[in-house]
Amino acid sequence: MTWRTLLWSFVAIVLQSHSVFAIEPDRREVIVAHNRVWDGYVYKENFIPSEQQTMVLLADHDNAVAMVRTEEYYWPLARQTYVALETMRDEIEGQLIIEKDGVEVDVLEIAEYSIVYPEGAINGLGYLIWGSAAEEEYVRYQRQEREFNRAFARARQAMTRYEIALKDAAAARLRGEGIQEVLTPPPLPEPSLKLVTKPQRAYRVSLPAGVYSSLLRVDGRDIPGSRKNLRVIDGTARDTLTADIIPEERWTRPLPSDQLSDRIYVASGSKFYVTLSEASRFAEADYLPLVRPQATPVRGRDVFIRRKASDAETMRVAWLDDPTGSGVSREKLKVEQTGGAAFGYVIRTAENGETPDLEAFAIEVPKSANAGRGKIEVITHDRIEFQREFIVVGERNIVLSLGLALLPILFGIWLMVSRWLGARRPSFQ
Repeated sequence: MTWRTLLWSFVAIVLQSHSVFAIEPDRREVIVAHNRVWDGYVYKENFIPSEQQTMVLLADHDNAVAMVRTEEYYWPLARQTYVALETMRDEIEGQLIIEKDGVEVDVLEIAEYSIVYPEGAINGLGYLIWGSAAEEEYVRYQRQEREFNRAFARARQAMTRYEIALKDAAAARLRGEGIQEVLTPPPLPEPSLKLVTKPQRAYRVSLPAGVYSSLLRVDGRDIPGSRKNLRVIDGTARDTLTADIIPEERWTRPLPSDQLSDRIYVASGSKFYVTLSEASRFAEADYLPLVRPQATPVRGRDVFIRRKASDAETMRVAWLDDPTGSGVSREKLKVEQTGGAAFGYVIRTAENGETPDLEAFAIEVPKSANAGRGKIEVITHDRIEFQREFIVVGERNIVLSLGLALLPILFGIWLMVSRWLGARRPSFQ
């Protein structure tokens, strides 16, 4: 390696270092609200930047609001403000003053809290517990988890001994030593879905719908930069079912269908799959400020928050030439990649012992020219819980498609030939 190579390497390193330092954003120490807010199903974490004046919460439900001192910076590429909570998070302990129309309506003291999900976070319906009860519940939860781990380890050891004993008994029988009795071990214990989060500290805010303001007060002194407008909304979610439409040829890219007005086009004689999800429907202007305070919502538009897979087992499928329809059951399906140059997929029913790749309703589109339209429905207790309409399109006419594609080219050739012939035609003065 020559001295010139070393010199250029050094220059490149200096230039790269300079570019890195050039995009390092300026940080400043501020007070932000770092919250766990109820979104109607689970608790979401968010923070309110120091320059954002409004904080949104759902009414009549516990929310944990923490006022912390941290470093804040703006990232131009994302057009977002970020905070360095992992390196600096100093909780400010004092009193959170809640005011309405300039009058104090509540004075909140900081306290420890934990989030409890009795059936796991995936199933939602959590709640907050406060004070000493939070620490006690967390300790109890940790103890139950350790006890389960020990019981599971013992059960696994017993299962291993049982499997070894079965092999020894089989070997002894082959040697002619007779049949040996092997006691079946107890089954493996079932894990609990319950989740209790580690206690943290915050202010417990639970208010009726309305417009308020909040202010942090420490030792009788109002803290500058801590005042926020507090908008508490009713924001009741509407439960609904949403769907994913999965074409057979591209099962990894499902097409979401959230609303009844969605029209779905399917090819005659094709097959597709439908999965259903339980969802909450919010007005976007209410939900986005709640969980993503820096987002810009669109008024008049709804947002669908999918919670978990629906437990619906059957679906009714009807077509124009078969209006009574028939029931289709949800299936456990396995996806296999086929060989050859195309590398397509084959979706089949999962066999016993196989882990399914998806659980869905398989819908076969009839080849009949009279099918025209179809619909799927989920009916519970004589009430339609879910419905979508399908429009059947015929097979593509290759000759017609090719002709339509070539039409602009043929028109262009005709136009050029016409002009050329017109230029060669003699003119008489």
